[in-house]
Amino acid sequence: MKKTIIAVLVFVLCISAVGAANWIFGNPGGVRVDYNNCTEYSKDDIDSAAKVVMEKVEEMEGCVLFSLKFSNADELDYCRSLNEPANYEECIVFNSAFRSPLKSRFGAWNTNRLYTWDWYLARVKDGQWELVTWGYA
Repeated sequence: MKKTIIAVLVFVLCISAVGAANWIFGNPGGVRVDYNNCTEYSKDDIDSAAKVVMEKVEEMEGCVLFSLKFSNADELDYCRSLNEPANYEECIVFNSAFRSPLKSRFGAWNTNRLYTWDWYLARVKDGQWELVTWGYA
């Protein structure tokens, strides 16, 4: 009985340590993409747009992206208005959750804070997704 209790405690501690490491050092298991029952785009289309967002977050030194959720595809006119003369034919909007850097060298971030931003991407039909704008909606 004593060995079982010790084994359970060791298991719980290990799981807790892995969770803490993911929070502190990033999300090595990858980013969860929620397709939100999207009917406008295929999984591959959404994944290719999500990849653009993931690459941008990687450029934001010290930030860690946790999740992306397909929000809508109804913002084509808005995306066109931001990048004139844009000939975009498709758009995707994601909601995201990411953590800011643990330490900020430039003061641009509130350190170690959870941010929820929207990401607007657009493309010409079957072209490459372009990040049009991002941040608080």
